[in-house]
Amino acid sequence: DFRRHRVCRASCEFLDSIADSAVLNVEESNPALYMYIPELEEALRLRQQLNSLRGYLATCRQEDSLQLLTKRLKSPHLYEEIHSYSIQELSEVHSGGLLERMRKTVRTVSTHVRQCPTNFLHNLSFL
Repeated sequence: DFRRHRVCRASCEFLDSIADSAVLNVEESNPALYMYIPELEEALRLRQQLNSLRGYLATCRQEDSLQLLTKRLKSPHLYEEIHSYSIQELSEVHSGGLLERMRKTVRTVSTHVRQCPTNFLHNLSFL
């Protein structure tokens, strides 16, 4: 619910220590969250797109093509393990920051895939 709650110091220290670790799997914990939280549903859709686009980037012969993902999304699990989140990432989904970063990344990577001269898909219009 993203409200602040009082916790003991040990719990606070534990939560702080795992805040950036992708330890929460929405699919395993409660897949219905995708239906009830529109931001989480959009995050899933964007992560699925990024996962698919990653495959196209892997076929690109330009050295820095995969860096389009890693520079913008510092955590590879965002496009590799699409249901895993850190506490920090869930907070950023709630605030909209992570969604905006993912939207921009999808646009940038899609443009690269469409226009990449080394990729046989650059003439396809479905992206």
